[in-house]
Amino acid sequence: MLRKISFASIPALALVAMAAALSVKAAEQLSEADLKRYGQQLSQECLGCHRLDGTDVGVPAIVDLSKAEFMKAMQLYRTGLRANPIMVSVASTLEDQQIEALALYFSSLKGAKKPEGGAPTTAAPSEPKSTAAPRGTKTGR
Repeated sequence: MLRKISFASIPALALVAMAAALSVKAAEQLSEADLKRYGQQLSQECLGCHRLDGTDVGVPAIVDLSKAEFMKAMQLYRTGLRANPIMVSVASTLEDQQIEALALYFSSLKGAKKPEGGAPTTAAPSEPKSTAAPRGTKTGR
């Protein structure tokens, strides 16, 4: 049995819909610590090219950027105002919250140092160094 909806109930339905939308939005809000952890998780894709120790080896360092600088750069890539085909593609797939999480994580690494007595690494400070040979070197196999 279908019930008729009166015009008087439309504002109430709109209010319920707005309340539901606001509660979903509130649930999406993460604390700064949660955003940083999320950024660390997302950063694994970035570390395929960008060095965690801040060394620029043909691919710019991103740990030296502030949160605002990182977010601005990603917005420029996203809109195509900064041209790099790879970064335009990457930035266009990220949501605002993901960009903020990455910016927060990478800006928290500012001043990261190169490991003593060795080549720079892309491994996170808490992760062991890779024993794999650098790209382009022969392993004797």
